[in-house]
Amino acid sequence: MKNEIFNTMVHENSQDFFNYVIQRKLIEKDPKPLSLSSKHHFYYEVNEIKDVKTIFNLQKINYMEYLDNFLRLICNLQKDTILCGCFINNLFDFTKFPWNTKYAKIFESMLDSKMKRLLSEKNIVSLLNKQDYKVLNMKEINEIVYFHSIKK
Repeated sequence: MKNEIFNTMVHENSQDFFNYVIQRKLIEKDPKPLSLSSKHHFYYEVNEIKDVKTIFNLQKINYMEYLDNFLRLICNLQKDTILCGCFINNLFDFTKFPWNTKYAKIFESMLDSKMKRLLSEKNIVSLLNKQDYKVLNMKEINEIVYFHSIKK
């Protein structure tokens, strides 16, 4: 199983994600983890993955088009399910940005056009807490933040 996850992560340029998972010793804890590709769309019903205990979401949360569907899915998983994912930390508190100024247009034009949302560590903790997940660890590697959380 470790080789299969490694191959998926390497194929998707996620060597840092794999290293994070190894460092956290998450592969050893579950013989059948689920890796959600960042390059291929997926659709799972809750009953299809009800027995999954570990999910590695390789797509950066900032780029997830259907984040609400993903959150609905993970909130229905059983207690103690592990969720690992990643995002680009935008650090800046965008709720305090004066969006009605001329600078807002300039700033928006600088953003990656594929990025759906701006996130910080605080946003991710809040987002996951709302789904009954507790963030156990976050680590930034090469400008990407990887997180390890567990369903309460």
